[in-house]
Amino acid sequence: MRFQHVFAFFFLFVFSVTSLAMAQADPTREELLGPRPNDIVMGKADAPVTIIEYASLSCSHCADFYKNTVSALKEKEIKEGTVRLVFRHFAGDPFSLNGALLSLCMPQASQDAYISTLLANQQTWLNARGDLESLKTITLQAGLSADAISACWADKAQKDALLQTRLDAEKVLGVEATPTLFLNGEKIEGGAVSIEALREKIAKIQGKQ
Repeated sequence: MRFQHVFAFFFLFVFSVTSLAMAQADPTREELLGPRPNDIVMGKADAPVTIIEYASLSCSHCADFYKNTVSALKEKEIKEGTVRLVFRHFAGDPFSLNGALLSLCMPQASQDAYISTLLANQQTWLNARGDLESLKTITLQAGLSADAISACWADKAQKDALLQTRLDAEKVLGVEATPTLFLNGEKIEGGAVSIEALREKIAKIQGKQ
């Protein structure tokens, strides 16, 4: 029964992505490198360096990047106002999509903490893929009610918007894997970039300004 449920879930996910791809016009690269709906932003609006991160909540590299690199950025560059981090969901499977939906239903001030919790406890809720109960439990503990969770998962418009974010990133920006970063527009791939490597690139940008 659980296998049938997961299979149906995947079928609906693929069908939704395909339908959106056929129906929507592509935004420009400049539009995607600017503010977008559903951005989760950390840092000052006038920070000289903006990092856009496309990430999946089910991606182990994204969990490592958040734990090691993003936490270090929060302690220094983001706190000091030199870096602004823009987190964007790149929902590559139904499980990351469900987590992404819930993150956007959280109060804005709690969204980053919720994402951090999901990434830190990634294996716990991903191991419950058939019924989503573990993900629901984490979300209840984060303060969202059971009714709010059900309404969130049923929000087709928000679900389509998240899927469209992924499609736009693939087609326009060439995002193929997560995490993928854009550092003041410069694309950086290669998995969980270390804080040392990222700080070198930040220093080069600041040296040119």
